[in-house]
Amino acid sequence: MWTERWRTSLVPRADGTATTVLDDEGAVRGFARVGPVRDDDLAPSGLFEVRAIYLEPSAWGSRRGSLLLGAALDTVPADVPAVSLWVFAKNARARTFYERHGFEPDGRQQDLDIGGAALAEVRYRRLSSGSTTMVG
Repeated sequence: MWTERWRTSLVPRADGTATTVLDDEGAVRGFARVGPVRDDDLAPSGLFEVRAIYLEPSAWGSRRGSLLLGAALDTVPADVPAVSLWVFAKNARARTFYERHGFEPDGRQQDLDIGGAALAEVRYRRLSSGSTTMVG
Protein backbone atom coordinates (compact mmCIF):
# COMPACT_ATOMS: atom_id res chain seq x y z
CA MET A 1 0.00 0.00 0.00
CA TRP A 2 2.67 2.55 0.96
CA THR A 3 4.81 1.62 -2.03
CA GLU A 4 1.96 2.33 -4.43
CA ARG A 5 1.03 5.55 -2.60
CA TRP A 6 4.61 6.86 -2.91
CA ARG A 7 4.92 5.70 -6.51
CA THR A 8 1.83 7.69 -7.51
CA SER A 9 2.77 10.72 -5.40
CA LEU A 10 6.21 10.99 -7.00
CA VAL A 11 4.83 11.30 -10.52
CA PRO A 12 4.36 14.95 -11.60
CA ARG A 13 0.68 15.85 -11.87
CA ALA A 14 -1.13 17.75 -14.59
CA ASP A 15 -1.69 20.69 -12.21
CA GLY A 16 2.08 21.12 -11.81
CA THR A 17 2.43 19.39 -8.44
CA ALA A 18 5.85 17.77 -8.27
CA THR A 19 7.90 15.91 -5.67
CA THR A 20 11.67 16.29 -5.64
CA VAL A 21 13.75 13.62 -3.90
CA LEU A 22 17.23 14.15 -2.51
CA ASP A 23 19.25 11.07 -3.41
CA ASP A 24 22.55 10.99 -1.54
CA GLU A 25 24.75 8.17 -2.80
CA GLY A 26 21.78 5.88 -3.39
CA ALA A 27 19.92 6.72 -0.17
CA VAL A 28 16.91 9.02 0.03
CA ARG A 29 17.80 11.77 2.52
CA GLY A 30 14.86 14.08 1.92
CA PHE A 31 12.02 15.21 -0.29
CA ALA A 32 10.09 18.36 -1.15
CA ARG A 33 6.71 18.78 -2.77
CA VAL A 34 5.41 21.89 -4.53
CA GLY A 35 2.09 22.52 -6.22
CA PRO A 36 -0.68 25.04 -6.71
CA VAL A 37 -1.46 26.93 -3.52
CA ARG A 38 -4.31 25.50 -1.42
CA ASP A 39 -5.13 28.65 0.59
CA ASP A 40 -8.47 30.14 -0.46
CA ASP A 41 -7.19 33.70 -0.22
CA LEU A 42 -4.29 33.03 -2.62
CA ALA A 43 -5.78 30.45 -5.01
CA PRO A 44 -7.11 33.01 -7.55
CA SER A 45 -3.61 34.50 -7.90
CA GLY A 46 -2.09 31.36 -9.41
CA LEU A 47 0.58 31.03 -6.73
CA PHE A 48 2.32 27.79 -5.86
CA GLU A 49 3.30 26.56 -2.42
CA VAL A 50 5.93 24.38 -0.86
CA ARG A 51 3.53 21.77 0.51
CA ALA A 52 6.13 19.67 2.28
CA ILE A 53 9.86 19.57 2.76
CA TYR A 54 11.70 17.02 4.85
CA LEU A 55 15.41 16.45 5.30
CA GLU A 56 16.92 13.78 7.48
CA PRO A 57 18.23 15.48 10.65
CA SER A 58 21.69 13.99 10.02
CA ALA A 59 21.85 16.11 6.83
CA TRP A 60 20.91 19.41 8.51
CA GLY A 61 23.59 22.08 8.16
CA SER A 62 25.15 20.32 5.15
CA ARG A 63 23.67 22.60 2.43
CA ARG A 64 21.62 19.64 1.21
CA GLY A 65 18.45 21.40 2.37
CA SER A 66 19.32 24.40 0.20
CA LEU A 67 19.94 22.11 -2.77
CA LEU A 68 16.66 20.30 -2.17
CA LEU A 69 14.63 23.52 -1.84
CA GLY A 70 16.31 25.00 -4.93
CA ALA A 71 15.60 21.90 -7.00
CA ALA A 72 11.97 21.86 -5.83
CA LEU A 73 11.51 25.54 -6.66
CA ASP A 74 12.96 24.88 -10.11
CA THR A 75 9.87 22.74 -10.83
CA VAL A 76 7.54 25.74 -10.37
CA PRO A 77 6.29 26.99 -13.76
CA ALA A 78 8.00 30.19 -14.93
CA ASP A 79 4.73 32.15 -15.06
CA VAL A 80 3.93 31.60 -11.35
CA PRO A 81 4.43 34.98 -9.60
CA ALA A 82 5.23 33.77 -6.07
CA VAL A 83 5.56 30.73 -3.84
CA SER A 84 4.20 30.38 -0.30
CA LEU A 85 4.71 27.93 2.55
CA TRP A 86 3.58 27.38 6.12
CA VAL A 87 6.04 26.94 8.99
CA PHE A 88 5.51 26.45 12.71
CA ALA A 89 5.87 29.83 14.44
CA LYS A 90 8.20 28.39 17.09
CA ASN A 91 10.49 26.63 14.60
CA ALA A 92 13.25 29.25 14.57
CA ARG A 93 15.67 27.03 12.66
CA ALA A 94 13.22 26.48 9.78
CA ARG A 95 12.15 30.12 9.72
CA THR A 96 15.78 31.23 9.47
CA PHE A 97 16.34 28.70 6.67
CA TYR A 98 13.37 30.02 4.64
CA GLU A 99 14.34 33.65 5.25
CA ARG A 100 17.85 32.88 3.93
CA HIS A 101 16.14 31.69 0.76
CA GLY A 102 14.10 34.85 0.23
CA PHE A 103 10.85 33.90 1.97
CA GLU A 104 9.21 36.51 4.20
CA PRO A 105 6.20 36.32 6.54
CA ASP A 106 3.15 37.69 4.73
CA GLY A 107 1.07 38.43 7.85
CA ARG A 108 -1.17 35.35 7.77
CA GLN A 109 -1.21 32.96 10.74
CA GLN A 110 -3.27 29.92 11.66
CA ASP A 111 -3.42 27.17 14.25
CA LEU A 112 -2.90 23.58 13.18
CA ASP A 113 -4.47 20.94 15.41
CA ILE A 114 -2.10 18.03 15.97
CA GLY A 115 -3.29 15.45 18.45
CA GLY A 116 -5.51 17.97 20.20
CA ALA A 117 -2.79 20.59 20.53
CA ALA A 118 -3.09 23.85 18.60
CA LEU A 119 0.26 24.72 17.03
CA ALA A 120 0.67 28.18 15.50
CA GLU A 121 1.83 28.41 11.91
CA VAL A 122 3.04 31.45 9.97
CA ARG A 123 2.72 31.76 6.21
CA TYR A 124 5.76 32.88 4.22
CA ARG A 125 6.03 33.96 0.59
CA ARG A 126 8.72 34.80 -1.89
CA LEU A 127 8.67 36.07 -5.44
CA SER A 128 9.35 33.54 -8.15
CA SER A 129 12.19 34.06 -10.59
CA GLY A 130 11.40 36.93 -12.89
CA SER A 131 8.57 38.37 -10.76
CA THR A 132 8.80 41.91 -9.51
CA THR A 133 5.56 42.31 -7.55
CA MET A 134 3.93 40.28 -4.81
CA VAL A 135 0.31 39.34 -5.45
CA GLY A 136 -2.54 38.31 -3.18
